[in-house]
Amino acid sequence: MSGRFFDQRDSFNASHAAVIPESLARARWPHQDPIGQTIQFGNMDGDLNLLTQEIGVRMALGARNVDVLGLILRQVLTTTLIGVAIGVAGSFVTARAIQSPLFGVTPTDPLTFAGVALLLVCVAGLACYVPARRATDVDAMVALRSD
Repeated sequence: MSGRFFDQRDSFNASHAAVIPESLARARWPHQDPIGQTIQFGNMDGDLNLLTQEIGVRMALGARNVDVLGLILRQVLTTTLIGVAIGVAGSFVTARAIQSPLFGVTPTDPLTFAGVALLLVCVAGLACYVPARRATDVDAMVALRSD
């Protein structure tokens, strides 16, 4: 086991740190020290890194943080809603196949479908909010100079 404990250096604006299992470290970096290595856990953060210059241009042209944040959240939630719609349609088609193990709920219970869809949209919104918020804090000149 190696690394350090989390302390006051690990604030919201600090570079990110993660605790990973030793088996993952050996698989990702065989025969190397995993300290200081980079690992990406989700696509949203990487996608926002690719949009740094676009965000910088928007901020340099006068866009407010809330405008850029709204743009990012709309894009993510649009994709999420499309996925939820496809999932709900697929669930209606396959619901009859799982009718027997259900107890007290019909296979096409609208309240259950609405609740699950709402939960998925909320989770997706929260999952993109933190990286989107961090992306809006970028200095326009730094973003314009980035690769």
